[in-house]
Amino acid sequence: MDVMIGQTISHYKILEKLGAGGMGEVYLSKSLMKIPVAPKSGRADGSTINLLAGFPFGGYFTLSSDNKCLLYTREIQSSNLWLITFKGENKRQTFATKQLTTGTSWMRDPAISPDGSRIACSIGSQPQANLFVMPIAGGPMQQLTFFNSYNASPVWSPDGKEIAFGSMQDGKPKVWRINATGGTPRPFMNSELSNGFLLTWFPGANILYLRPGNTNYHFLNPQTEAEKPLIEKPGGWIIGSQYSPDTKSVAVYWNRAKAGKSMQGIWLVSLEDSSQIFLYRGFVRPIKWSADGKWIYAWDFNKKPAEILKIPIAGGQPQTVVTLSFDDHTGIDMSPDEKQIVCPVAEYQSDVWMVEKFDPENELAKPIAALALPEMKQLAYLQNGWTLFEQKKYSEAEKAFRQGLELNREHLSLLYEFGQSLNNQKKYVEAEAAFQQGFEIAPEHPDILNGLGYALAAQNRYLDAETFAQKALARDSSFASYNLLAWILVAGEIDIDRSMAFAQKALASKPADWPQTAETYSYLAIPEHTLGLAYLKKGEYEKAMPYLEQVAEFAPQRQAIREDLQLARQKLQERTNQ
Repeated sequence: MDVMIGQTISHYKILEKLGAGGMGEVYLSKSLMKIPVAPKSGRADGSTINLLAGFPFGGYFTLSSDNKCLLYTREIQSSNLWLITFKGENKRQTFATKQLTTGTSWMRDPAISPDGSRIACSIGSQPQANLFVMPIAGGPMQQLTFFNSYNASPVWSPDGKEIAFGSMQDGKPKVWRINATGGTPRPFMNSELSNGFLLTWFPGANILYLRPGNTNYHFLNPQTEAEKPLIEKPGGWIIGSQYSPDTKSVAVYWNRAKAGKSMQGIWLVSLEDSSQIFLYRGFVRPIKWSADGKWIYAWDFNKKPAEILKIPIAGGQPQTVVTLSFDDHTGIDMSPDEKQIVCPVAEYQSDVWMVEKFDPENELAKPIAALALPEMKQLAYLQNGWTLFEQKKYSEAEKAFRQGLELNREHLSLLYEFGQSLNNQKKYVEAEAAFQQGFEIAPEHPDILNGLGYALAAQNRYLDAETFAQKALARDSSFASYNLLAWILVAGEIDIDRSMAFAQKALASKPADWPQTAETYSYLAIPEHTLGLAYLKKGEYEKAMPYLEQVAEFAPQRQAIREDLQLARQKLQERTNQ
């Protein structure tokens, strides 16, 4: 047992022990630091010393056996704009691709101007990004905003003279505007934009933007700044609004229920009588209407690689326009003449670096070949596996982690990530074996304990799973530990009241990137589901419904959640009919 793991010293949280030697012990934190340790107690015995601060660390570190070489990863994530141009029609249609930009910046949210000649986009990532405009054929970029804040999602006015966008310049997401040729940006002071920064303008006269909570859009008059909601009685989350060419309708992706039945997909909202028509079922986001108003182009984001569909307004089967040969994209737009698509394509690169002298007085870093040392091979497999894992290529990630473990079967990080990749593929017996091996090496490590708990719970071995989850919680009172133990207690019907208490603590400590985490780690429990299931098992169906409806919108792909929601509705209806 290492009593340092999980402790916070100064403002640093200790994550992992890297090595030990005459200099004290070296631990992995958000900054690399040295902590003198008393040999007998294993506790800190002096002040912490920063060894490497301001280095471009990636996600992984390791020390050579003699503690003289520190190995770490550097990671570069970039995104560049590509143009897809269609030629011909119908079955004879072909397309050509062209890379418009190069470099290591992160480009997102491209928007084509109403005349099809220019592209507006955002360059940068949280916490700082700014707006740029460039010719659609490629060429020099003009920077429009110069803020030290996050600015994204540009949309064009109908005449192409202005651009509206989302900005964090005032500390909260608001809608701003700027002349398309540059000038002073101006905020719409009363606007309240969602964190997703979703806006639409052309061809409508009013800006349409998504409000906090992601359940409704607001029309924003750019002259008077008056606002009104798109949906009179919102329900379910809604994204991806697109005006029809005659501006009499708006197409949206809407995850809602009607008459107790889930109907998620593309809906048409009339701006004349507020009526709503369900057009197409699926995980599809509208991109653009055809110029004649007979079709909607949509991005099927449930398929990998993604497909661009052409959905008939009159009903019927959609046509596949193009299958994108990549998985990563942060926004897609189509030209008004329907002949061109622009989208960002992401690229992930990493390499391994070695620091030979990482004392504060003498730092020297140089790149070396990945195969120079056994530790380098392990680190390379670990980094490669994690990159594949983030891309949801779990089978390939498993292979990379397995190759790393062939070099060192006691590498704790490799064992943990290997178990994670197996859990995500529902290979729970193999995952149990991997985490069990990690448990033998580090029996107090909360991540290993939680991973083992999930593998056991997935096999309905809830009492065994509870034992490890309790140990994890005793070691680390975190969201992950509360979340797992809450799920085990309710799914195994061990103690529903305690489950609800732990689920509430999990809700209160959810990490900021939880939606992305839950999507990447598809086996993780969701605390709202835990609470909904707890109320369902207690027979309190009215209390179960809000939690289950919320989590069904958040994770519509999870069958167990859909089944629990359907059962709650059924039980509630039966009670109403009595």
